[in-house]
Amino acid sequence: MAVARVPAAEEYLSTAEAAQLIGIHPNTLRGYADQRLIEHIRLPGGHRRFPRRAVEAFIARLRDRMISEPTEEQMTRLLREHGE
Repeated sequence: MAVARVPAAEEYLSTAEAAQLIGIHPNTLRGYADQRLIEHIRLPGGHRRFPRRAVEAFIARLRDRMISEPTEEQMTRLLREHGE
């Protein structure tokens, strides 16, 4: 994944901040990001940042039930694969 610079004109949230707004565990959000279900960038240190507009759009999709929480088995597999 390409490392990006954070544009100053847009508000970006950390994984913890975005997960709290969405109401999910940060590991769940990491899984969604890895599946490319939510827009994010990676900083030079490897940390993720989520555009606020993407988080708000994701919340709207959740409300519309377009995506669902991963199962415990899916999360276990994701955590094992990504070591997070």
